[in-house]
Amino acid sequence: MSSRERATHGQSSGGAQKGAGESGAVPESSRWADLVPFHESGNDEAENYGSLNLSSLEKIQLEDILDTLKEEGLDPFAAPSEQLLYLWGLFQHSEGKRWSATQDLEKLIQQQAEEMKEVENYVDHVRNMTEEREGLASKYETENEQLRTKLEHLQVQHEEQAKEVEEMLDQEGLSDIAHSNPSEQIAYLLVERATLLERLDLTENDLGFHKSNRQESHLQGCDEELERERKVRGCVERDLDEAAHRLHMAHDEIRRLTDELDMKKKEQNKPDTLELQKARDHNNRLDKEILALRSRVRSLDLQRKDHVEKIEKLGKELDEYQKKGEQGALSLPVNSTGEHSEQALQDKCSKSGIEEKSSRKDADSDQIRKLQNDETLHKRCQQEIENKECRNKEVLHKFKKLEREYEELVERNEELESVLGETQNQRKEENQVFECETEGLKRKITTLEVELSEMQRSKEEFCFFDQETNSDIVKAEDIQQMLKNSQENIEILDSRLLEERSWRKQLELDLGTAQKALRAVKEDLQKSKFETECLQLEVTNLHETSKEKYFPSTIIEKQQWDNPLLENEIFQFTEGFEMLNAHGAEQINTDKEAEQFLFPKENAFEDLTLKASSSEETIQSLEKGEEKLSDDLSKSKRKIGILVRQLKECIGEKRAIREENAQLRQEIGCTRLQLHSVEEEVAKLKQEINTAEHHQGSHSSGAGTDSIVKLHSSGEILFQQQQQEDVRQLRQDLHRVQNLCSSAEKELRYEREKKLDLKKHNILLQQEITKANADLKQAQAKHSELSKVCTNLQTELDQSQQMVKELELDILKQNQNAKLQNSWQEKLTLEVSRANEADRKVLDLQQQLKELRHQLCLSDTHILGKKHLEEEAKALREHKSQLRQQLEAEQWERKLQDQNIEELQGHLKNFRNKETSLLQTNAELQLRVQQQETRLRILEEEREAASSEYVHFQNSNQKLSEQLSVLQQEKERLYQELDHALKHLDDSVRKYNEKEFRHKTKLRKAKEVYLHEMNQRDGLIKELQNEIALIRNHNEKEKAWIRKVTTENETLLQEKRCLLQQATDQEEIGRNNKWLLSSIQNRVHFLDEENKQLQDSAFRLSNQVVTLERILKNIQTLNSEELKKSIPSEGFLSNEKVFSLPVASFPALGFSDSFGILKTIPDARNEDVPESLKAAFSFSHSPPSEMSYLNLTSTGQTLTFSGEKHDQTTSSDEAQEQE
Repeated sequence: MSSRERATHGQSSGGAQKGAGESGAVPESSRWADLVPFHESGNDEAENYGSLNLSSLEKIQLEDILDTLKEEGLDPFAAPSEQLLYLWGLFQHSEGKRWSATQDLEKLIQQQAEEMKEVENYVDHVRNMTEEREGLASKYETENEQLRTKLEHLQVQHEEQAKEVEEMLDQEGLSDIAHSNPSEQIAYLLVERATLLERLDLTENDLGFHKSNRQESHLQGCDEELERERKVRGCVERDLDEAAHRLHMAHDEIRRLTDELDMKKKEQNKPDTLELQKARDHNNRLDKEILALRSRVRSLDLQRKDHVEKIEKLGKELDEYQKKGEQGALSLPVNSTGEHSEQALQDKCSKSGIEEKSSRKDADSDQIRKLQNDETLHKRCQQEIENKECRNKEVLHKFKKLEREYEELVERNEELESVLGETQNQRKEENQVFECETEGLKRKITTLEVELSEMQRSKEEFCFFDQETNSDIVKAEDIQQMLKNSQENIEILDSRLLEERSWRKQLELDLGTAQKALRAVKEDLQKSKFETECLQLEVTNLHETSKEKYFPSTIIEKQQWDNPLLENEIFQFTEGFEMLNAHGAEQINTDKEAEQFLFPKENAFEDLTLKASSSEETIQSLEKGEEKLSDDLSKSKRKIGILVRQLKECIGEKRAIREENAQLRQEIGCTRLQLHSVEEEVAKLKQEINTAEHHQGSHSSGAGTDSIVKLHSSGEILFQQQQQEDVRQLRQDLHRVQNLCSSAEKELRYEREKKLDLKKHNILLQQEITKANADLKQAQAKHSELSKVCTNLQTELDQSQQMVKELELDILKQNQNAKLQNSWQEKLTLEVSRANEADRKVLDLQQQLKELRHQLCLSDTHILGKKHLEEEAKALREHKSQLRQQLEAEQWERKLQDQNIEELQGHLKNFRNKETSLLQTNAELQLRVQQQETRLRILEEEREAASSEYVHFQNSNQKLSEQLSVLQQEKERLYQELDHALKHLDDSVRKYNEKEFRHKTKLRKAKEVYLHEMNQRDGLIKELQNEIALIRNHNEKEKAWIRKVTTENETLLQEKRCLLQQATDQEEIGRNNKWLLSSIQNRVHFLDEENKQLQDSAFRLSNQVVTLERILKNIQTLNSEELKKSIPSEGFLSNEKVFSLPVASFPALGFSDSFGILKTIPDARNEDVPESLKAAFSFSHSPPSEMSYLNLTSTGQTLTFSGEKHDQTTSSDEAQEQE
C-alpha cells in the first residue's frame, strides 16, 4: 500500500474511534473482539467475541501497525511500561534536538539581520560615492572648459603671428614663401643673403678692376695681382665663413639630435644602453670630423697668411725692380754682372705671379726689338733672353701647378663637406630606421601585452569577482586573498555541512526511534482502549443479567468483589492514556515544527553540499588549469624574451656590419681617389718628361760634337730606364691595390651574403614567433573552453553570497575609481601648471621676437652705413686714380687705402659676426618655438587622453549606476523573495503532510541526481585526465622545441664568433691597406721630388751644353793670336763669371765632371792652346753669392740624390773614353 492510502486509512480509523466513543459500546466491543488474542481468552469469550465484525479498512490499518512495530524491533505483545519508557527517552532526545534547532534558527535570523544592515550601509556608501563622483565630474568639466579657452587663445596668438610674418613677406615681394614653413622661409632668406654678399663682392671686384684699368701700364700687373689676391682672400674668407657656418649648423644639428635623444629618453623611460653608446660614438665621430675641419680651416688661414706675406714681398721687389728699371731702361748693360743681376731679379719676380711676368716679357721683348737694330748687340744677349723666357715658362708652369693644388685643396674641402652632409644624412636615416625599429618593437610589445591581457581576462572570466582587473598586481593579490577567503568560507561551510549532516542523521535516527515509540504507544493505547471497552461491555452485560436475574447469586457476589479492582485498573488506564495522549500531542507538534524548520534547511544544505562539492572540484580543476596556463605563459614569455633578445642582437650585428661596410666603402673611395690622383700625377710626369725631352731635343739639335750627343743620349737612356722602372713599380703597386680592392669587394659580397643569411634566420625566428603565438592562441582557446565549463558549473552557487561579494567588489572598485579620480585630478592640476608655464614661455618668446625685430632694424641701419662706406670707398678710389701721377705719393695713398680697406673688412667681419650671431639667435628661437609647439602638441594629446579617460570614467560611472540600479532591483527582488519565503513557510506548515509524502520521492530524485552528477564527474575526470595527457605531450614537444632553439642559439653564437673573427681580420686587412697606401703615397712623393730634381739637372745640363757649344765655336773660329789681340783679360774674367752660373747650381761632383770635360776638349782639338786660354777656362769651385741666392730662391729644385750624381759621373766618363 502507498503512503497516501495509509494516511487515508489512519484518518478513517481515527474518525471511527471518535464515533465509537460518542455513539455507544457496541462498536467498541466488536473492535475489542478482533484485537484480543484467542490464546488469552477462553473458549466462551472467543465465542462471544466471534460474534463481533470489523471493517476491512480497519483490519488493514491494524496490520500496518503490527508490521511497523516488528520493523522497529519491538514486540507487539510487550508490556506497556516498557513501551512507555522507550517513548519517554525518545521524547526527551527529540526535545533537546528541537531546542538546539531553535537556537540555530535564532542565530541565523540574527546573522541575516546583520547582513541586511551591512547591505544598507553599503548602499548608502555607494550613494555618497556617486554624489562625490558627480561633483568631481563637474569640476573636471569646468577645468576642461578653461583649458579649451586657453588653447583657443594660444592658437589665435599663433595665427596672428603667422599673419604678421606673411604680411611682412608680401610687402617685401616674397609672397611665394609666405605660405611655407618658417624653417623654409629662414633657409630662403639665408640663401638670398649669401647671393647678395656674393654680388657685393663681385661689384667690389668689378669696381677695383675698372679703376685698375685707368692706372698706368707698368702698374697694371701689380694691380691685377693684388685684385686676384683679394679675390683669393675673399674666397678664403668665404670658405672660412662657410666652414664656420657649417660648423655652427653641425653644432646646432648635434644639439638638436641630443635634444631629440633626451625627448626620446623622457618618452620611453627605458633607454637601451647599446643604442645610446652608438649614438655617443657617432657624436664623437662627428666631433672628430669637426675638429679635422677646424684644423683644415686653420691650415687654410695659414696658407692665406703665407700668400699675403708673399704678395707683400713681391710688392717690395716690384718697387725695387721698378726703380732699377727706370735707372737702366735706356742703356742695357753689356757686362755679364748686370745681366746676371737682371736674371736674378727676373727669377724672383717670375715666382710671384703670371701676368706680371707676361708684362715683363712684353717689356723685355720691346727692349730687345729696339736693341736688335743696333749692330753692337751680341748673340749672347739673345741666348740669355731665351733662357730667361724658358725660366719664365717654368715659373708659369709651377704657378699653374700651385693653382691646381689650391683647386684640389678646395675640392677636397668640398668633398669633406659633402662627406659631412652624407654622414648627417646617414645619421638621420639611421635615426629614422632606429625609430621605425623601436616602433615595430613597441607594436610587438603592445600585441604581446594585448595577448597577455586577453589571457588574463580569459583567466578572470571564470572568477566572478575578477572581471575588470587586467594587469594590476595589487588587484591580483586582492583576488588571491578573496579566493583564499572564499576557500576558507567554503571550508567553514563544509565543516558546518558535515556537522549538520551528522546532526541530521542523528535527528533521523531519533525521529525513527520516536516514530517507533509512538507507534508502540499508539498500539498500547489502542490495546488499552480495547480492553477498557471490553470491560465496560462485560459490566453492562452483567448489569443486564443482574436485572434479568438469569445468573445465580454466587456470580453476582464475585462480580461485586471484582468490580472495585476493575474500576481501579480502568482509572489507572484512563489516567495513563490521557497522559500519553498529552505527551503524544506535544511530541507530534514538536516533531511537526522541527520537520517544518528542518526540511527546507535540509534541502538547502543538500543543495549547498552538492554545489560546494561541485564548486570545490571546479575550483581545484581551475587552479590546476591556472597553474598550467601560468606555466605555459611563463614559458612563452621566456621564449618571447629569448627571441626578442636574439632579434636585438641580430639588429646590433646588422648595424655593426653596416657601419663596417660604410667604413670599408669610405676607405675604398679614398683609395680610389688616391689612385686616381697618383694616375694623374703619373700622367703629368709623363707630359713633363715629354716636354723636357722635346725641349732638350730642340736645344741639342745645334750641337756640333758627336761626343756631347752621345753623352746626352746615354743620360736620356738611363733617365728613361729609371722612369720605366718607376712606372713598372707604380703599375705593380696599382695592380696590388686593384687586387686589394677586388679582395675587399669579395669580402663585401661575402658579408652581403651573410647579411642575407641573417635576414633569412630572422625570418625563421619570426615564423617561430608566429608559431608560438599560434600555440598561445590554442592555449587561450582551451582556457576559454575551461572557463566556459567553469562558468556553467558556477551558475549553481548561492545568489546571496554572490550578491554580497559583488557588492564588496563594487565598493572596492568605487574606492579604486575614487583613487584614480584623485590621481587624475592631481595630473590635471599639474597639466594646468604646465600650460601656465607654456603661456609664460610663449610670452617670453614673443618678447624675444620683438627684440630680434629691433635688432634686425639695427642691422638694416648698419647695412645702410655699409653702403655709405662703400660709396666713400668709391670716392677714395677715384681720388686714388687721380693722384697716382707720382709713384711715391701713389704708394703712400695705396698704403692708406689698404689700411682703410682692412678696417672696412674688419667692420664687415664684425657685421658678419653680428649677422651670424643674429642667425644663431633666430635658429635658437625657432628651436624654442618648435619645442613649444611640440610641448603644446603633447599637452593637446594629454588633454585628449584625459578627455578620453574622462569619457571612460563617465562610461564606467554609468555602468556603476546601472549596476546599482540592478542591485537595487535585486534587493527588491530579494525582499520579495523573503516575503515569498515567509509565505512559503506558512504554506509549508499547512502542507506538512504533503511534504512528508513527497519527501521520499525527493530523496529518490536526489539519489538519481547524485548518481547522474557522479557519472558526469567521472566523465569530466576522464576528460581532464585525457587533457592532462595531451598537455604533457605538448609540454614534451615544447621541451624538444626549446632544445632545438638552444642548439640553434649555440650555432648562432658560433656564427657570431666567426663573424667577429672575420671582422677582426677585415680590420687587419684595412690596416694593411692603409699602410700600403701610405707607403705608396710616400713613394709617389719621393718620385715627384726625384722627377723635379731630374728636370732641374736636365735643364742645367742643357745650359752647360749650350755654353760648351759656344766655347767650341769660339775656339774653332778664333786663333790664339787673334784672341790675344781681340779679347782682353777682362773679357776672360767676365767669361769666368758667365761660366760660373750653371756650375754653381750643380753639386761638387757634377762640377768636377764638367770641368774635366772642358779640359779634355781643348787638349783633344788644340794641344797648342796658350796658358791664358787655360786660365780662362779654369772654373772657380766657390760659387758666387748671387748664384747661391738664386739656388735658394728656387723652391723644390735644390734637392739632389746620389743616383743622379752617379749617372752624371758615368756619362762624363763614357764621353772621355769616346774622345
